[in-house]
Amino acid sequence: MDWSYEACDLSESLLDIPLFIDDLTSVGYTGYISIEDFRDIPHEEKLEKQARYLRRLIASAAGSK
Repeated sequence: MDWSYEACDLSESLLDIPLFIDDLTSVGYTGYISIEDFRDIPHEEKLEKQARYLRRLIASAAGSK
């Protein structure tokens, strides 16, 4: 079997990231979240965009508790 993938933003992921963040929040998780992004774009650009998206989701999940 030949596996391949296309890298994408977290917001375009196959994983339901908003649900994932909600689940972490619902069990009281307050630790780190690690991001691996292998796209060929500047690191600062990737980090800023992904961190902004995660912060928005975390704030939303915390506000809905």
